[in-house]
Amino acid sequence: MKKLVLMVALVVALAPAIAAAADGKPAQTGARYINNQAPASCSLCFTCGGDWPVLNGKIPNQDGQVTERGSACANPITPRTDTIPYLCCN
Repeated sequence: MKKLVLMVALVVALAPAIAAAADGKPAQTGARYINNQAPASCSLCFTCGGDWPVLNGKIPNQDGQVTERGSACANPITPRTDTIPYLCCN
């Protein structure tokens, strides 16, 4: 839990610099996906949307191995390869 809190604090502190980086991901769409669960405050996703529509930062990840939701935060949390996962919140 401490690591998660520290990571979120780091992301908030670095958000302006991280947001400026080009990541090559597709533009966000207005589509909203519904998950059959109560949303958490934030989730790591490939792109934001659904229950977590607000982009709150990007987390650079050099090795590319991350556990996150898929596009529009619509899928369950699964291991993926993504060098810049999004921190999405509601």
